[in-house]
Order: sequence, then C-alpha cells, then structure tokens
Amino acid sequence: MVLRLAQSDSQMFPFLFVNQNTGQYEGIFNEVWKMFADHLNEEMLILGAANGFHLAHEDFPDANGSYVGVIGAVQNGIADATIEDFFLDREKIRKFHLTLPFVTMTMTGMFTRVRESEAWPLDAFIVFPYKIVAIMIALGIVVFLIEQLPELFGYPITMGEAPGKAEIITDMQAMADMICDESSNKIVVTYIILYSIFSVNPAHPHNLNCDLEPVDVSDRAYFKNNLPGFYEVNVNVPYPAVFYLNKNRFNRSTIHRFNFIVQAMFDVEKQENLWWRRFTGRKRQTFSDRKPKSDFSYTPLPLEALAVLIYVCISLIVASFVCFIVELSPIYAKIHPRVRGYARFFR
Repeated sequence: MVLRLAQSDSQMFPFLFVNQNTGQYEGIFNEVWKMFADHLNEEMLILGAANGFHLAHEDFPDANGSYVGVIGAVQNGIADATIEDFFLDREKIRKFHLTLPFVTMTMTGMFTRVRESEAWPLDAFIVFPYKIVAIMIALGIVVFLIEQLPELFGYPITMGEAPGKAEIITDMQAMADMICDESSNKIVVTYIILYSIFSVNPAHPHNLNCDLEPVDVSDRAYFKNNLPGFYEVNVNVPYPAVFYLNKNRFNRSTIHRFNFIVQAMFDVEKQENLWWRRFTGRKRQTFSDRKPKSDFSYTPLPLEALAVLIYVCISLIVASFVCFIVELSPIYAKIHPRVRGYARFFR
C-alpha cells in the first residue's frame, strides 16, 4: 500500500523543503507524515512538482463546490491527504490519529472521516482484562468452598494409623462413640463452649458410652486453679479430645478461648503446632526434630572469602564507567572538536 500525499509548489522552510543535494523532501511536515506512514506499514509517496504535478494551493472552492490544487487532489481521490499547512494542536492531533484523510487550510481545519485507526485497541488500556478477572473470581470461589470444609483438631482417633493422621467423621453420634472407645477409663473431658461436638443442642448431647466431664472455660481463674486435678482426669493422650472446628460454627472469641485452653494445658509451641497443622495438613518441624548444625557454620566469614565477589563488582563498575565515556564521546565531540579523534577511535 502507498500513502499518497499532495504538496504544493511553494517551499515552506523549515516545515517542508526539497534538499538541493538529494532532491528529497525534508522538514517537520515530512517527518510527521513519514512516521504516520510507518505506523500504517505503508510507503509514503509525495505528489508535487517533483512528480510532474502542478498542484497550486487553493483554499476556496469554485462555483460547483470543487477545489483545485492540493485540496482538489484529496477531494478527487488523487491523493490521500495534504502534507502542508499542518498546524499542530490538541484537536487536530486527535483527528489526525482517528481519521484519514486529514486536510488543513491555513488556520481552518477540515477532515473527512474514512476509517478509524486500529493501531491501539481498547484491550491495551485495560489493566485487568476479562480473562484475568474471571480467573480471580474462580479462585475466590475455590478458596471459599475450601474454607467451608470441616477442620479437624486433636490426636489420632484411629488406632494403628501413623501418628499425625486422623479420620474425618461428619456423623456426630459416630464421632462421640469413637471418642469413648478410645478412652481406656471411659471418661471424656470436654468443654461447655464445645458442646456442639456431640449435639446441636448443648443441653441434650448424644448418648455417650462414657462419662462426660464438662469444664466451664468462661471462668478462667477457676480453670487455671483446678488445672492439675483436671489434667489427672484426662485420658492420657496428647490432646484432651478430638473435635471439629468450622468457621461457620465458631467465631473468633471461641477460637481465642480454645487457644487459652491449649496454652494452659501444654505450652505455646503446642498451640502453634496445632494451628500449623490446620493450615498445612502436616506436622510442624521444630528445632528438636532437626539435626544440629556444626559450630563452624556460625562463625563469620573472613574477608578473603569475598575477595572474588569484590573484584568482580569493581570490574563491573570500571567497565560501566568506560562504557559511559564511549557513549558520551560522540556527543562531546560535537561540542569540543579536540576530542573528535577519540570519538572516531571509539567508533
């Protein structure tokens, strides 16, 4: 494709003129239209005196409403646009990018809408395209569904399984029976705040095959003072009981009270391990589980160990300084002729 541009015989130096040595058009008008032609992947062809055309500049139509000169060439389809009288302002720049051809006459702008430019689609200005938004919504739904699953706390409730594993049972009666079967002395220690383990109605728990020892955790002073006697009644397992904690069932206050119980009966590390198991699904590795490191690993490194790294950094700094001089020398040579020889050497 060829972008045909009409130009009158008049020389508009320095906006548009013909180079006497090359015979080519030069100037700001030529540069602007050349950039626009490259943007459209089209070859620019200037129609003027150099092409055998006599295109005088006429700003007024005749009696039939027709124009002559460069405007007539655009009107009759000989040229796509005119290259001269290109006065730049905000409105004309907008029309220049959106429409073709574009014609200006002195200070009066006139344009004909032919087609819109597709060089800048709307997707290029959208920060979050619809695909990314759809993926974010889908991930949000998945996270919400996962958060609704029951979360298991406590010791392994099935004998014979490896430590740290547990069986999730949604039936409250079956879970209560299993807890009683795990208790050798048929005594289960529970808390009033967690009665929903055994029944939706805390006043009427399921039929248990063992005795139920409730503890009111709202009275923290009583709970703390009677902790030794309470611990002796336990079933001699790492956790007092197995229960289910769901976000829809317990609020933040309930979880805070549960943390108080675990911290009072054991320690902070046990509480952190429990919550680590909740979020990761595996046992937390503590320092006691890891192999001790050698004492030599804690000694500081001597400066000689970093000598190679220091030398490399110094070399990079020197190389960057030399590169800066090489890049700056052609510009500096235009101002100071004495360094032209050095600039010629670097090229």
